[in-house]
Amino acid sequence: MQPASTAQAMVGAKDYNRIGLLDVLRGFAILGILLMNVQSFGMVSGAYLNPKALGEPPVADYLIWLLTHLLVDEKFIAILTMLFGAGLLLMAQRSKLTSGEFERVFRRRMLWLLAIGLIHGLLLWRGDILTTYAICGMAAIYFRHMPPWKLLKIAIALMLVPTVVIILMTAGLQLLPEQRLAELSTRHWLPTREVIREEVALYTGAWLATAGARALDGLTIQAWMLVTERFWRVLALMLIGMALLRIGFLMGQWPSERYRRNGLLALAIGLPTVALGVLFNEYFEWDLRYSLYLGKLANYWASGVVAFGWIALIAVLAHYDMLGRIGTWLTAVGRLALSNYLLQTLICATLFYGFGLGLYGQLDRPMLLLIVLGIWSAQVIFSLVWLKFFRVGPFEWTWRRLSARPLWG
Repeated sequence: MQPASTAQAMVGAKDYNRIGLLDVLRGFAILGILLMNVQSFGMVSGAYLNPKALGEPPVADYLIWLLTHLLVDEKFIAILTMLFGAGLLLMAQRSKLTSGEFERVFRRRMLWLLAIGLIHGLLLWRGDILTTYAICGMAAIYFRHMPPWKLLKIAIALMLVPTVVIILMTAGLQLLPEQRLAELSTRHWLPTREVIREEVALYTGAWLATAGARALDGLTIQAWMLVTERFWRVLALMLIGMALLRIGFLMGQWPSERYRRNGLLALAIGLPTVALGVLFNEYFEWDLRYSLYLGKLANYWASGVVAFGWIALIAVLAHYDMLGRIGTWLTAVGRLALSNYLLQTLICATLFYGFGLGLYGQLDRPMLLLIVLGIWSAQVIFSLVWLKFFRVGPFEWTWRRLSARPLWG
């Protein structure tokens, strides 16, 4: 790795230009997604999907779930995904290669990202997003020449696919026999003590002995989510990111008042819509038949709107130079986005899984929130110190080196 020059080490300089804003947003998204991911790392799977999976939760626990669901769940990963699409387009615009050569080089980068994602997902965490980014990135590159309005139309069409799947799956649940419904519920939605013990043992037991079962569990989840929802949604958000870059939204080129007005409007539409989804689930008392699929439809659509609002408000703060030291921290974390994403996994796996402290399934949401604050602090310090000596993060550097040469020939 090459050392950073003095100018490059000044990640805290108050210069939110077209690249600076993107780095701030990446840092914001990377730190934000941990609020949801830590629940997947630290709690049994049913509790991530259903706040009442383990019984009626304490008030503090439910309030944390509610706030993270309204403000964070699917919103920060949407921001990160839009930024991935925007970064793809920026890379293409800056490349001096011919169109065909650029596509070959980019595909090679995505294949290595796919390899990193598979290692990450199969060995450490079933919630990996890198494999999906790699697959969708290879598709998204062919849309890079389209105008914004066309990108948005295709994105909306893609988003409709999981909507149809959700409706069909909900209809299918209504047709299942009661015994089968009960089996599904006690396995995935309202797990019994025996199911919980099995899952905790899987993640806190001898790590090598359970590696095959965990890998199969992760692969099954990844494949199911990719086909039914992730591919369509992630590709759509990447295309939206391209469109937002083209119209200057992600470049900080809009007037501050326009950002403020559009951001507040997006939040005024998105947040109540997400809240309606919660009310829907509460009305049906978190019944598997309605809440497992149909109950998440409001958040599925509104999360992108809320994400747009978050981006707009961060842009307003950047325009008025109100981010201050926090802007410095976010910029540093954002410049090491891949490294910090994988670092979150390494820290959480050490805390919750069997080769570390084995805290899986033992902590409630307030305790997990304290862990998040600690990890945020560690990542900010790590990023600031690292960028004083190096230009790119360790995993970014590794990815670039691997992608520099053809895979064969």
